[in-house]
Amino acid sequence: MAKDKKFLHLFEYYMAKYPARGIQSGFQQNDVFKFNDNFKSDEVYESLPTNVKEIIDDFIETGLHLRVRGISPESDKLTLSVDHGGGRYVGTVDVPCHLGEPVDFGVNLPSICDAQKRKDDVNITPKEVEQDEENLSNKTDKGDGKLTETELTLEKESYVADLYLPE
Repeated sequence: MAKDKKFLHLFEYYMAKYPARGIQSGFQQNDVFKFNDNFKSDEVYESLPTNVKEIIDDFIETGLHLRVRGISPESDKLTLSVDHGGGRYVGTVDVPCHLGEPVDFGVNLPSICDAQKRKDDVNITPKEVEQDEENLSNKTDKGDGKLTETELTLEKESYVADLYLPE
């Protein structure tokens, strides 16, 4: 019974969020926002204070996703933040709704921005730690004030074998 309730909750959320887009085409919390191509020529944008325009330009220059963090009760303004990934939203700015549109990724997560992709193909291969007697990183103080050699190798047997495993 509990599984049915969880499924219904997820299903209702899905039905509320995605199919309604075609009918309502409105914004919801946490949507990815994309500015229209000609938003800078809009009268409302031109009437914004210069510091707000600078913040908007800075947000766009980051190349990261802009997320809707809040919607005004009149549904005419949105609060946007830059999504740095991992739940980190930086900065806020209020913009009129008609300056952009939500980006529809369907049920998928948003794609990774080009600004967050590594441009070079670096492959870091691990190296074994060398036992060097002169390197202080290979010495341990066991509480007696003297540095002794640190054992850098593990025992060859498995540590899982000591655990109680029911048959």
